[in-house]
Amino acid sequence: MAAWIVESAPLTVLEPSFGGGVFLDEVIRQTRERSHPPTLFGAELDSQAFSAVSRRLGVELRGRPGDFLNSAAPRVDAVIGNPPFIRIRNLSMSQRTAALKCAEEHLGAPMDPSGSTWMPFVLHSTAALLTGGRMALVLPLEITHVRYARPLWTYLAMNFGVLHLVRTRARIFPELLQDVVVLLANNKGGSTNEVSYQVSDELLSLETPAETRTVRISDIEEGRRPFHYCLLPESDRRFLNKHVVPRSHCLEEILKIRIGYVSGDKTYFHPDAKTRAEFKLPPRSLHPTLTSTRELAGLGLWTSGRPKETCEMLWMPDVKRITKGEALYVGRGESIEISKRYKCSVRSPWYVVPGVDIPDVVISVFSERPLMLANDEGFFASNSLICGYLKEEANLPRLLCAWYTSITQLSIELEVHSLGGGVLVAVPRELAKVRIPIVAQPPKRVLKSLDKALSQNDIDAAIGIGDQHLLRSTDFRPTELARVKKSVALLKEWRRSRD
Repeated sequence: MAAWIVESAPLTVLEPSFGGGVFLDEVIRQTRERSHPPTLFGAELDSQAFSAVSRRLGVELRGRPGDFLNSAAPRVDAVIGNPPFIRIRNLSMSQRTAALKCAEEHLGAPMDPSGSTWMPFVLHSTAALLTGGRMALVLPLEITHVRYARPLWTYLAMNFGVLHLVRTRARIFPELLQDVVVLLANNKGGSTNEVSYQVSDELLSLETPAETRTVRISDIEEGRRPFHYCLLPESDRRFLNKHVVPRSHCLEEILKIRIGYVSGDKTYFHPDAKTRAEFKLPPRSLHPTLTSTRELAGLGLWTSGRPKETCEMLWMPDVKRITKGEALYVGRGESIEISKRYKCSVRSPWYVVPGVDIPDVVISVFSERPLMLANDEGFFASNSLICGYLKEEANLPRLLCAWYTSITQLSIELEVHSLGGGVLVAVPRELAKVRIPIVAQPPKRVLKSLDKALSQNDIDAAIGIGDQHLLRSTDFRPTELARVKKSVALLKEWRRSRD
């Protein structure tokens, strides 16, 4: 990154939030033989770190300790660094205000407060650049898929003539479960409608990319997840559009999808047996519920695989028939200030959980491969699970069988984001776009085989059963399915970035 930055012979270089100053060190090393090395500017919130780095560098470091986002940035020829990846909601109130104000000033519209500090750092760094300048930043992989970053891509495309993003299969920070990319932005003052996307096994060179693909800014803005799709070779993407999309449909065409209920306090609203007995909570107010992905493992294809007595119980009192014990339990909640929790304080009465109903299917949230179970037992489900409600004329057996196919697995890999460790995180808006194949009504023996495989936690076997039904009941050919499986394997490799 430093070699690329100094290639343009900048007169001034800025590293915002420099911490230990490693990028500044490298800029100095890269320009040591030059008769006129660049003037260095630095910003760092930690005053002790600022002083320590200033003394160690051996050259003048311009700037002063303070919040980079709450100060006027110097005008420079180049910016380099690794901004902090802290959620804005986790900042102090003053820092949060400064970050959101900074982002809005550059974007011309409010930033989503659910985002992270790296985004206003990118915006403020861009504004610091002089015409023709360049910027090299290490950023989290989420820049390629989170919704709140879409306005940032629009802003970058309007301010740089060249945008280049680098992703490697090997984790750049092996000691952290954090996947990152390198953003190289050049020709400040220009504009572009695309991003050059470099993907390679190792971060060997920024100058000789192993493989580069083109991502359109419009595809990013429209939420099409182009960076994920570009991990597949172009021929496989064409195959997908020509042969898979026409023979499948989006999950949102079959299901209404949303998260389960939000209680406000898991322990209080799911009282254990001892608490239920202590307050004599009546059976009519206690309902078996699923509260975690772990509870789905080994159940099979149906929630009836889990005995009701092993479930947590959701307390849902009838406000018109509150018992004496329930009144005491309400008092307990108020005495320990459960009623003041945000989710509780905004509803009336505070102790009645809203949005509780019985989904037709439940889907795991955190998993290597999301499970889908038919909710034949009629359990409720908390927000640790995804709830699906069949739309009119939707066919449950066909949906279940289609879910456990390689085609659906490929679409999940493309549409559902993952955490740094590679675990998929299913959320409603991403699941809605997952494509599932259009299959015929499965015989009962197929459903029984799926149930048996899932009850043994053998998801590979379940997908194999679904694939066989797909081949028998549709015009998909084995060669096409083999190609799909190859794409699934490739995307899994990327998701499970190597240490």
